[in-house]
Amino acid sequence: MPFWIDLVSTAIWPLLSGAVRPFWIAAAYPRAVSLTDRSRWISLVTPGASLPPDGARVASCGNLRDSFARNEMVRIGAGRLVLSDGTCLALSPRARRWSPEPRFRPVDPDVLFSTARQVVDSLLRTPPHGDPMVPIVLARALPSFDCLIQALATGRPETVVAETLRLTGLGPGVTPLGDDLLVGCCLGLTVLGRTSRQRNRWLALRALVAETAAPRTTARSAAWLRHAGRGEFARELVAFGRALTTPNRRWVERSLQRVLAIGSSSGWSAAYGASRSSALLLELTDGHPARSPG
Repeated sequence: MPFWIDLVSTAIWPLLSGAVRPFWIAAAYPRAVSLTDRSRWISLVTPGASLPPDGARVASCGNLRDSFARNEMVRIGAGRLVLSDGTCLALSPRARRWSPEPRFRPVDPDVLFSTARQVVDSLLRTPPHGDPMVPIVLARALPSFDCLIQALATGRPETVVAETLRLTGLGPGVTPLGDDLLVGCCLGLTVLGRTSRQRNRWLALRALVAETAAPRTTARSAAWLRHAGRGEFARELVAFGRALTTPNRRWVERSLQRVLAIGSSSGWSAAYGASRSSALLLELTDGHPARSPG
């Protein structure tokens, strides 16, 4: 009897429902598995785990590593994933699709500025802890991130590229902290694309940041950066981006807590990147009152 997949990102639906092709297991953890064919990626997660933009949820709370660690290759397509030992994961007849692209109603820049600034202040009061390397990396990354935002405000491509490269791959891990800030920045630019007539400008800069960083970092981080460059994000970040555009503090806090649960510092960095870029770019380009964080 197969395991069921009950929730699938629209970004990978064609891979699951299309022609059968081989994928290889890049990493297997109890609650998440990464699969790749060397150019595309698929994430399988259990209920309650963070759902990446290339994610599909397995309707089981079992340990995914128990099945996937014993295999090297998976055949994906025709609505199924078949492991080399014969284990089958099939799309549930009731499988739902979810979109990794945030959908916004018209955004009030004043509301976005105020909410984003409050989130930045909150994050700086409660920085990530547990990994002794994080404070060291943050001390270097956050000033560099502000330099990137200033470059985005001027819109000079060569400066944006230079500042993006300072952050790319910065820090240890599969998704370095600097990359997580850049993913957050792409989310901030996506939100800003709904606040003014400069939509095309912000989205072009979003693509530039992602295209600059992706070839120069880890393969897994590069895949998520490319999704971010197209405006596709983890499900928790989609909800957080929408919350930033509202004055509803309870919604903002709930969505922020879900993002902060992603990794040891990944969620914090992405949330900071989104809120700091939104607030500072509005300050630099739309004349909102200046205020330094912290």
